[in-house]
Amino acid sequence: MTTRSERLKEARLKAGLSQKDVALAVGIKQPSYNYLEKNDNASSTHIAEIARVLNVDPTWLRTGVMPGNV
Repeated sequence: MTTRSERLKEARLKAGLSQKDVALAVGIKQPSYNYLEKNDNASSTHIAEIARVLNVDPTWLRTGVMPGNV
């Protein structure tokens, strides 16, 4: 199972976006987004918005589990 940080980076790279691209789309600073990718224990109220920008399911991004695949 992957960590949230790994899922963030994986989804961002798959989307072909830079950390700055995601941060700007979400309305946060790039260092804040970088912190989320580097620190699995970092909390964020922006996960749902990040998931939308990266075109992934927010539940998968938070937990690593796709809804319906328990």
